[in-house]
This record gives sequence, C-alpha cells and structure tokens, in this order.
Amino acid sequence: MVSGRIFNVQNYSIHDGPGIRTAVFLKGCSLACWWCHNPESIAEEKEYLYHPGRCIECGLCREDPGDCPAGAREMVGTDMTPAEVLAEIEKDRIFYQESAGGVTFSGGEPLLQLEFLKEILRLCQEKDISTAVDTSGSCSWEALAEILELVDLFLYDLKFIDSQKHKKYTGIDNTLLLNNLKKLLEQGARVEVRFPLVPGINDSREDLLLLADRLKELDHSRLTVLPYHRTGIDKYRKLDREYRLAGLNEPDLSYLEEKLEILRGEGITVKIEG
Repeated sequence: MVSGRIFNVQNYSIHDGPGIRTAVFLKGCSLACWWCHNPESIAEEKEYLYHPGRCIECGLCREDPGDCPAGAREMVGTDMTPAEVLAEIEKDRIFYQESAGGVTFSGGEPLLQLEFLKEILRLCQEKDISTAVDTSGSCSWEALAEILELVDLFLYDLKFIDSQKHKKYTGIDNTLLLNNLKKLLEQGARVEVRFPLVPGINDSREDLLLLADRLKELDHSRLTVLPYHRTGIDKYRKLDREYRLAGLNEPDLSYLEEKLEILRGEGITVKIEG
C-alpha cells in the first residue's frame, strides 16, 4: 500500500487557502529557498531536530540517534497511509462545513510524492472535502495533469520571473515552473498565484514589473503577497544548518504599501496574507 512521508498536520489553519483548513505538510522539496521557514521539509528522508535546552548529556544518541530519554532529539517525518491521513483530516470536517474550508497539501513540494498525493486527493473527493495543493510547479506537467481533476484550488508559488535570480536563491531554473503555471491556467484550473516578498531579494521595481507583466500575459491579474517573516529561523540551528538571511528584518507596513503600489499601478489586484 502506498504511503506518504508527512512532517506536520496543522489543524485550524487560516493561511493555506479559503476558510478554515487542515494543512498536511509533505516532506521533500526540489527547491532550497534562502528564506524557507520549513527547512525540515527540504530533505525527503527523516531527520532530527535537536533541542539543546533539553539535553542531559547522557550520550545514548551517539549509538542510536533516536534514543533520547530527555526528548532533546525530535524526529521529523512520519510515514502514513492515505487512510490514516484522511482520518486526521476528517476530525476537522465541522470547521470546513462552517467556513467553506477544506484540506491543503503543502510541503516541501507535495507533487514529489505523486502516488500518495493522488490517492489521498481521491479519498477526499469521495468524502466531499474541498482540496487545495500548494506547489511551486517544480514537477513534470504530466504529474500536474494527473491530479488536475482532483484539486479544487492550486496555490501556486512564484518567487522570481528572472531565471538567473531564481536559480541563485532557490537552486533551480524556473522555466519549467513558469510553463506549468501557463498550462494550468490554460486548462481552466482554479489557481491562486502567491508571491513571497523578500526585502533585498525579489522586491526591486524591476522584479515587480517583470512579475506584473508575466501575470498580465497569463491573463491572471490577481496576486497574493506573502511578506517575509523570520518564523522558522530557530529550526536551522536545531538542524545544524546555516540560515542565509539571518540579518534580514521583517518588512513594516510602509515598505509593504510602497511595493504593493508598484503592482497595483500595473493593474494587479493584490491581497496580503500571512
């Protein structure tokens, strides 16, 4: 039986699509964005978060990384069947009904676990649970096409239009990602384009004008802006990884308005989330 590797199931989420939702986070991502607030999502394999304040220096973890009586080492990644995940999702059904919410599959990149994703989407459809998939489009078009009829909403993350900047700050070229977005829209899929606004990284006037131009080319003049935040930085330390934007501060309201006005001036309807 197919199973998926999950690193979090978040109940009562209000930032992962319309209404109140359950967000299911799958492990594994083909991007490594400098500002990623879920660094534990990038690797496909299970790994450990280290909480130094809990460590009693017993040394047991040297022989077995999972052997920690003090709970200083927390495993990230649980293998679950579609039926097990569905059971968690259904616990929140009353909230979906009252708020026009549902379930969102995020990550990482959920399409890297395609067979599992397809099966759990199918089960949700059978139970009349609204589905959303949060994706960067870093997968084959064939993979997206396989789930097209099972997804009510795609939350599609655009980081850059400039391919060189995209490769520098995420690790991969964005040609495939942009092509997949175009095809999704051509197929009539319901898509919410999301843009993480990161000061000094993708917020120049040139970057924003390129973004606006591409959206207008796609005849999709709506955008959800996700302002940069520092949530998750502590996870890098716990994973013994470097956070490459450690000195970057969260933007204030005046900064956001300045940047949003550039997009609005180009005819883009903008909303802020998160």
